[in-house]
Formats: sequence, C-alpha cells, structure tokens
Amino acid sequence: AGITAKLDPYTDFISEKEMPDFEQMTTGRYGGIGSLIRKKGDYILFAQPYKGAPSDEAGVKIGDKILAINGEDMKGRTASDISSRLRGEPETTVEVVIERNIDSKCDTLRLMRRRISIPSVPYAGIIRDGIGYICHNDFIDGSYNELRRELERLMATDTLRGLILDYRANGGGVMQEAVDIA
Repeated sequence: AGITAKLDPYTDFISEKEMPDFEQMTTGRYGGIGSLIRKKGDYILFAQPYKGAPSDEAGVKIGDKILAINGEDMKGRTASDISSRLRGEPETTVEVVIERNIDSKCDTLRLMRRRISIPSVPYAGIIRDGIGYICHNDFIDGSYNELRRELERLMATDTLRGLILDYRANGGGVMQEAVDIA
C-alpha cells in the first residue's frame, strides 16, 4: 500500500520476509549449514555438502537422509520447507537427525549455522591438450572476480589454446556482473 501501490513494470517490491531469498539470489550468501538437498521418496536427502561448510565438517555425505530437524519428523516435507528450517541466523544451532546412506545408521548432529557463500564457479580445470573448462552457475556479486581468478589459475598451470565456458546451468542474476564478464 501507499508508495508501493503502483510501481513501474521494471520495479518490484520486496518485503522483509522475502529479503533472505533476494540476498541469496544476488550475493550467493545466506545463513545456514551449506548443502544442496533433493527429494527422494518421502524424505529429503543431502545432495552436495559444500566443502568446508558446517554440513561437511559434521561429516554429512551425499545421500544421507534427513529424518528430523529440531525434534520434528521431516517425513513427507518439501525441499523448500526443509531448506527454510536448515537456514537461519549465523551462530545459531540446528539439530538434525540423519540416516546414513552407507550403513543406514542414525546420527544426531548439532550444526552451528554460518554465513555460507555459494561458489559461482563450482569447477574449473584443463580437460585436455591446453583446453580449459569453466562451469559458471550464476551472475552474483563477485562472479567476475571469481571467474577471473579461475581463468588466471588455469593459465598458470598450462598453456591455454582454448576455453570452454559452460553456462548451461546459469540462471542469470546481476546484470553488471554479466556485462563485466562479457
């Protein structure tokens, strides 16, 4: 209402409730335990704990099943619901009961949430004969610097004759970062 009742077609009002999602979308940072998750059957599984994040440090492995969060059963919950429960203010704790993928053993983990930075470039390497490959997932604050660092690292390790920039999973983001990279 009021000043935001009528906006031009290029302006959106973002409420306080929506700010954490907006911050993650534009900066790649959020408060949480640091892992991708996915649904399989009635449960949500850890799909990829980020290296050095609280989930990784606690020994969470790909395929570990989330049974409960803070004492509440998570069977049948959506990935969005679980994600919002795992996220929170840095330096707060969350208790997660998991079933290990390897041996079906149950473990209770108390994880301290931290400020998580999602990498814009999850992989960069030489694929063969001086051909570099960089997978670039999004255009967030700092994407240009991250991409440039990886390119310089590749150039220091081998004589680059070509470069593949993989944007297949890139959903866009901050236009100025995309312009800087171009």
